[in-house]
Amino acid sequence: MSGNTHSKEDRRTAYILVGIQAVLIIGLIIFPAGTNWRATSSVSTAASALTIIAAVIGVWAAAYLGRGLTPLPLPNGSTELVTSGPYRIVRHPIYTAVFIWAIGSTLGSGNALKIGVLVLLIALFLYKSRWEERQLAASFDGYAAYMERSGRFLPFVG
Repeated sequence: MSGNTHSKEDRRTAYILVGIQAVLIIGLIIFPAGTNWRATSSVSTAASALTIIAAVIGVWAAAYLGRGLTPLPLPNGSTELVTSGPYRIVRHPIYTAVFIWAIGSTLGSGNALKIGVLVLLIALFLYKSRWEERQLAASFDGYAAYMERSGRFLPFVG
C-alpha cells in the first residue's frame, strides 16, 4: 500500500455515501409488507433463498477482508489489497451480497415502494463503487490490473 492518508473532503464524502446507504437499507427493512402484489409460496421461498445466499456471500467476503473491513469506502492503511476468496471473482462482493438481499427483500414484500428504494440503492452502489475504486487505485499499485481480471459486482462484468 502506497499511502493511507485521506483528505478531509474524501472522509466527508465517504461518510455521506455510507449515510445514504444506511438510510436506503433501513428503508428496505422498515417498509411494511404491501398489497401491490401477493408473494406466492414460490416467491417467498425464492426471497428467503436470496437472503441466505446474500448472508453467505457477505460473511465470506467480510472474513476475507479481516482487519481491512470498514464501513467507509476508504482503504484503512493497515492491510494489503485482498484479491482472494470472493474478491478473486468480484471486486465488491459485499455490495453484491447487499444487492441480492435487497432483491429478495423487495420480491417478498409486495411493496412497490421497495422497488424504488432498490433502484436508488443500485444507483448509489454504482456511484460509490466507482468512487471507492479511485481511492483503491491511488492506494494499491496493483489495483488497475486487478480491475482487469475481476468483475465489479458480477463475475466478468465491469
